[in-house]
Amino acid sequence: EQVVRPAARLGYQVDVYLSLVDKGDGMAFTSHGLSDPELEAKPRDEFRRLLEGAVAMAGGRLVHYAQRDVQEVVDPLPSNSSPREVMWEYPPSESAFGLNVLRRWKSSEELLNETSRSGRDYDFLLWEREDQYWVKPLWLFNFRSGAEGSKSVYAKNCLGWGGINDKALLLGRDAARKLMTAYSSFWASDGRPHSRNAEQYLNALAGVRGLAVRKVPFAVLPSADATFAKQGKSKLPSLCVKEFYSCSSELPKGSPPFCPVMK
Repeated sequence: EQVVRPAARLGYQVDVYLSLVDKGDGMAFTSHGLSDPELEAKPRDEFRRLLEGAVAMAGGRLVHYAQRDVQEVVDPLPSNSSPREVMWEYPPSESAFGLNVLRRWKSSEELLNETSRSGRDYDFLLWEREDQYWVKPLWLFNFRSGAEGSKSVYAKNCLGWGGINDKALLLGRDAARKLMTAYSSFWASDGRPHSRNAEQYLNALAGVRGLAVRKVPFAVLPSADATFAKQGKSKLPSLCVKEFYSCSSELPKGSPPFCPVMK
């Protein structure tokens, strides 16, 4: 409703590409949240039909949907990859968290390849994590078009951890091709910029590849991390926003509440 419908209203054709890992086999921190009680028991095919219908009702198309039973397999790490130089806060050679970053980048690059196989040249690609909740509409007229827009990376101007906030990135056409190949860049001899974390890595990669990183207010990219949690005396979990990862301490009227002590 907050992403597909606004873009469709402006005349864009909106296509959705989604890749998921089955419950219980994703990154460790997902165990801190609970499942949507209305969806957790639904078979995979039924969930896909519901999603496809919701996207269509908003004016878009679900073009690609993949749900893995197991985590993505990461290629053998480069032998010359120093754990103290690349994402040294959680180096993939030593850290499960760092390895999961590469898994996400791999699935994202596969989605990028799917867009190429579709034969469509999109003006924008929204690269976001599956836990993003949009508290207000995403209006594409806030972003540059044409040649300048094609090389632009739009990120929220908060929670960048020394780089760019990678929870939801709006990318121009050329920027998507150069940044969503972060996984492949990790194996390139000259493609691994010195970095503390994934945010710094992507920021440095954008610079190396001649992209313009444009940091915008939360109101322009109004998404936040969300999950389901039990609140108060309720026996069923309900949707809430993770305040620790929210760029604003005050969310718009009608937004879910902040989660009870959750990071």
